[in-house]
Amino acid sequence: MGRSAVLVVDDDDDFRALVRLHLVASGFEVVEADSGEGALELVDASPPALVLSDLRMGGMDGAEVRSRLSRSHPDLPVCVWSALPTTEPSVMRKGLKALETVIADHRSRLLDESIAKRADPA
Repeated sequence: MGRSAVLVVDDDDDFRALVRLHLVASGFEVVEADSGEGALELVDASPPALVLSDLRMGGMDGAEVRSRLSRSHPDLPVCVWSALPTTEPSVMRKGLKALETVIADHRSRLLDESIAKRADPA
């Protein structure tokens, strides 16, 4: 992982893949974890620029992931969402709009860090 990566945490493989596709299409490097415990291990090994986590997961939930990361990595932004199962297009659009807002909020910082990293020969 790296400082320009986004970590997506969700125990639902299909939803995690959907978020990954959306982020990749927006130009982000994406790393995935299928559990809160797995997310903590990945972050400890190499912190990403942003963590996006589902709230409701088996085992450690997204609230606990955010709580633990706020203690161990206080500068790491963590966004936790909760999605109710639905096929309602308007609800799905609202969810993607919220995701786009999070991406937009972090895009400039992620791009600046990525450019600085590539410009730094060290």
